[in-house]
Amino acid sequence: VDALLDWADADTVSRPAGAERSWYLRQGRRPPRDGPVADVWELALVRGFDSVHVRHLAAFLTTGGDGTIDPNDAPRELLRLLPGLDASGVEELIARRGHAKPMTSMEELLAALPATSRERAQANYLELAQRVDRSGRTLRVDVDAGVLGWRPLAHARLTMRASDGRLAVLRRQMQ
Repeated sequence: VDALLDWADADTVSRPAGAERSWYLRQGRRPPRDGPVADVWELALVRGFDSVHVRHLAAFLTTGGDGTIDPNDAPRELLRLLPGLDASGVEELIARRGHAKPMTSMEELLAALPATSRERAQANYLELAQRVDRSGRTLRVDVDAGVLGWRPLAHARLTMRASDGRLAVLRRQMQ
């Protein structure tokens, strides 16, 4: 965390477990941005991160967006971070995908939860409502590429959102 904060801040003072420009140059590495991280993959340049860590994190992080979580598409690990949502509520939201229309209101989200989960979510309603994206405009596209009759050579998953009559790619995963 210290190294990430040092990467993004404008000062030259290293935090206890951080690193500033001089450390990166001594290591023969690119110096820090001294500003916000522009892309999730930039994390691989930060002290303490490597491509293996970043590959795992890229499924959950973005440098775009408004910081809310779309319950219609978010991975299980992100849904678990929503205040008031317990394990059974998370599993119910995951299970309903593809079988029901996307939720676009807090009332629809609460109605989709098991009774015990609903009570806990209602007790955290204000904080939960601030963290949930209810636009229902997220689209996930899976693409397999290859030669007909052969095993797919590549797989891509795009997570997109409608914005001003266009589709904006929020996340791209390649396999």
